Amino acid sequence: MFIPFSTEGQNDGEAVYGLGDIEWQVVKHSLVLKPETIVTAAMAIVLPTGSEHTGLGRGETFLEPHVFLDQAYRNWYFGVNLVPSVRVSRGSQTALEWGGVLSYSFIDGTDRMAAPSPHQPLVFSPSLEVLGETGLGGEGRGENIVSVLPGVHLWHPKSGWQLHVGMRLPLTDDREEDRMFLVQIGNHFDWGKLFGRNRGSR
Repeated sequence: MFIPFSTEGQNDGEAVYGLGDIEWQVVKHSLVLKPETIVTAAMAIVLPTGSEHTGLGRGETFLEPHVFLDQAYRNWYFGVNLVPSVRVSRGSQTALEWGGVLSYSFIDGTDRMAAPSPHQPLVFSPSLEVLGETGLGGEGRGENIVSVLPGVHLWHPKSGWQLHVGMRLPLTDDREEDRMFLVQIGNHFDWGKLFGRNRGSR
């Protein structure tokens, strides 16, 4: 589940901070699961929890199937994601969202592949992302938004918590904003472990 907060809202010319549209990935399955290569498919529902009036949300419900490719080589990481977006709450609007990222993790003692859980207090990773959205049908048909996002990740391996900070800059005339400063905090929780379940339980 992704719960966004931002200051991109506007109310009478003043910036508004608040909750955006929540994305809930209801189904997620790994199609390829190797130490260095992972291909994952997921089905997400984007709920209109953000205020459309202030620009924090789109005011509509969307279905968004995802396909992710994660490829690692030593300390390098390359990722690609494709996300068709279909509005289901009113009328028809379809778009294709896509992204690619290249990053390098300063993990000690790497041989063929970086350790998945390194024995160091903090891992620093600079990254460069390219993000795009192409309107395929409905109100946004023909729009093409492309931006670049340089950033850095800080990862605490023992707890699993990660901090990502970056600046999103547009490359095309079609754009949502001139620039956007992003801060993302996240963790991958083992829900079965949190609720006292394990793989052997029935």
